[in-house]
This record gives sequence, C-alpha cells and structure tokens, in this order.
Amino acid sequence: MSGTVRADGVLASVDFVSAAPGYAAGMPVFWDMLACSFSEFDPEQIRAAMGGLDIPATRRNRRSGYLVKNKADALLLEVWTTLFEEKFGNLTKIAFDEASLRQWLLEVD
Repeated sequence: MSGTVRADGVLASVDFVSAAPGYAAGMPVFWDMLACSFSEFDPEQIRAAMGGLDIPATRRNRRSGYLVKNKADALLLEVWTTLFEEKFGNLTKIAFDEASLRQWLLEVD
C-alpha cells in the first residue's frame, strides 16, 4: 500500500484482498504499510472505516500482519487492529521487521 491512509482506501483495500483470485478464508494477509502516511488516519477515519467494513465469514482471514516504519504509525494501527480483532475475531500483529512478521503470519494456531 502507499499514499495517505483514509477510511475509503482501507475499505477498498480490504475488499480487493478478500476478492482476489486465489484468496481463501483463513489465509494470512501481509500489509506492507511502509510507504503509507497516517497523517489523516484519526479516530473519525478509524470509526468510518470500521463502520463500513463487513467481511463475510467465508472471506475472513485468520491473521493480519502490518509492517510499519515508526512507532507513531504503529500506535494508530493499534487502535484499528484492536477494533478489527473485536469485530472479526482474527489475530493481528504490528511489526517493524518484515522477516519476523512473515514468520508470525505462517504460524499455526
């Protein structure tokens, strides 16, 4: 992903991934957020994205991993991932290291 993170982009990205050919429910999803700006991803945007998000159980993943560049981005994503976990029941992890994040995504519960 790249650009400024806003509710409409989050919803479009989730729709794109869950509808992608070859995607199956339960697959881990790796979100590379290194080229993203979180300058506009405020509580209002987070609520708007979460309110507009509806992923059928047949298209939900089990683990989502977010690769970020700094702690400020991680803190904003922590709000998002907490709400996401509560709504959909999946596991999320935010990391600064790609190798450890990919390893976590492939772990079996």
